[in-house]
Amino acid sequence: MRRRLTGGARRVVQKAGEEARRLGHMTVAPEDVLLALLDLPDDNPVRLLLAAHGCGPSGLADPAPPGQPRVASPPMSAAVNRAIESALREARAAGSETVSEGHLLLGMLATAGGTAGGWLSDHGMTVEEARRTALVPGSTPPDPGPEPRIGVRPTATVEELYAPPIEEDLDPHPPD
Repeated sequence: MRRRLTGGARRVVQKAGEEARRLGHMTVAPEDVLLALLDLPDDNPVRLLLAAHGCGPSGLADPAPPGQPRVASPPMSAAVNRAIESALREARAAGSETVSEGHLLLGMLATAGGTAGGWLSDHGMTVEEARRTALVPGSTPPDPGPEPRIGVRPTATVEELYAPPIEEDLDPHPPD
């Protein structure tokens, strides 16, 4: 199944990969996605909601321990994949085939058993409030950029997510 991310949601996923690399994480974790959501422009509805709950990057994600090997392109963790799946379900339930930054936030909340979802809940955020506030119509128009290649494999890296599709040579008259 192919998922469509708005331009803003794509930037969040890419920024999450950058955060994971910066912190030396072996995979892109939900905390990296939250750090990317916190980096949205100040007028973005998701950023406004996070700010209203006093959410900030402090204490959200720790750097990897010294001596841990660095990963150039960390793959998405299973928890992030579950959160993106949840975000897609939220988008479809709202009648949209595109996943926005707000849907990503909802996906993080829906996976509340993890650190990121628990952190959001600890800050008093609820799924209902996020649906009402973070999904402001027109706040995240779809970007006509390349569609991510989700489903390549469960441990796809951010770079592989956006790699152009491999085109096969379909010449009906191959050289003899």
